[in-house]
Amino acid sequence: MQLPSGRGKVNAWGENHLWLRYRKGSKLSGLVEPRISVALALRVSNLPAICLTEARETIPRRFTPRTDSNDLRKFVQWAKRQGKLTTEDANAAFRVFDKFDGLVTNELTKVPERLRELAQHPHLNVFPLSESMLERQVSIGAMDTSLKPYDMAVLAAILVRAEDLQQQGHSWVGFCELDSDLQPWDKNGVLKPILSDLYNASRIWVYRDFLVEDVDELPEVWFSSN
Repeated sequence: MQLPSGRGKVNAWGENHLWLRYRKGSKLSGLVEPRISVALALRVSNLPAICLTEARETIPRRFTPRTDSNDLRKFVQWAKRQGKLTTEDANAAFRVFDKFDGLVTNELTKVPERLRELAQHPHLNVFPLSESMLERQVSIGAMDTSLKPYDMAVLAAILVRAEDLQQQGHSWVGFCELDSDLQPWDKNGVLKPILSDLYNASRIWVYRDFLVEDVDELPEVWFSSN
């Protein structure tokens, strides 16, 4: 993808973030690892298919209410009998519970459909794990990263995809990641040697949020060999 000269960025907002930015005299591609639904406003971004697979299981588990409304209904019924709530207040509470249950159930049943729509978005390139990505995952597994298998698979996919994009002429790749396990720094901002070296070797600039602020200076070695 050839981007125009100049400095700029295009943003998209959602629970996760797809983005694309460029700097003068270079080409750039964006990678994203969404866990929830995404708002798209870009030309093309790249997404490991394994992320959508994980989302189908993670979203319902994470957003299903921990407290059953039946427990709250029992409390309201008890409070009404004890004279602590009026009939009007109790009926209002029941209406809220009905709305809550209906909305949650309705939204969770839509998750598979929305993920299918996301996968078909014209600005999103969903790619499967290739043999080289699986091999990279095995290689990462031998390193002292303390990553879980899923995170190792995502990391391997991001690294290999970034290298493939560079073969196509992109100078560097940006990766927006909220998961602290895949960020190349700890909570104190100290670099994690293995992760930071892996990202740097694949010319991946990692963002800690979805703001995708301008990069003041990228490693010159990323461009000196071009």
